[in-house]
Formats: sequence, structure tokens, C-alpha cells
Amino acid sequence: MAQPLDQTNQGLANRLNDYAEAIDNPASHEMELDLREAARRLRDVDEPAPLIPKLIAEIRKAALFASDLETRTALRALLGDHAG
Repeated sequence: MAQPLDQTNQGLANRLNDYAEAIDNPASHEMELDLREAARRLRDVDEPAPLIPKLIAEIRKAALFASDLETRTALRALLGDHAG
């Protein structure tokens, strides 16, 4: 059984950063920068909160329109149960 995802801002920030690290496609460089920026901003939030719905929607959109299969798969894995 898979480990439950850490639903705190810190947990999400860590996963965003991990997925940014995994992006090798030069065409996805802007998305990599966006993921890193999102992770940085989440770490700046003072109090832990559940996943941010707007961020989930943006990652879902990026997964839908990503040009390469690896990026789509990684983003959907990042979303977990929220990939819907």
C-alpha cells in the first residue's frame, strides 16, 4: 500500500521541488522554474494548510498540456488523488 502523501505546504513544496529536479526536457524549462517558484512560496507560508485548490488546478492543467509523456506522468503522480 502506498504511503499517504504529506498534505502540508512543506510536503507539497518538497514534492514540487523533486518533480522540478526530474524535468530533463529543455522545452519544459519554464514549467520547471514555475514548480520551483511554487515550492519556494509554499515554504514561505507561516502556517501549514491543506493543498491549495488553485495550485492543484494549475498543475492539473500543466499535466494535461505537457508535450512529453514523462512530464505528464510526473505531474499526475504529484497530484495523486487530486489528478482527477
